[in-house]
Amino acid sequence: LTMDREGIRRLAAEELGVPTSPYQFCDSLEELQAAIDGGIGYPCVVKPVMSSSGKGQSKLDGPDDVAKAWEYAMGGARVTNTRIIVEGFVDFDYEI
Repeated sequence: LTMDREGIRRLAAEELGVPTSPYQFCDSLEELQAAIDGGIGYPCVVKPVMSSSGKGQSKLDGPDDVAKAWEYAMGGARVTNTRIIVEGFVDFDYEI
């Protein structure tokens, strides 16, 4: 379950009510751009839905990063998949 970003996010945020950064799942480059334009904003983070250890993750600082991040996420997924998650960026010093 922990490699499945959609499963873990839906469990934590939607079922358990754990506060999270804003997020949206996207199935195309166009959906990714619409999610960013529709409220996620910049900076943001794009990740393959099925991955771990940072594979396929990108921080986007502006519109020029979107297509590159989409392609990188597609290449970093553990399974053939065209679904990503885009998350609002949270600046932190360390991760648990």
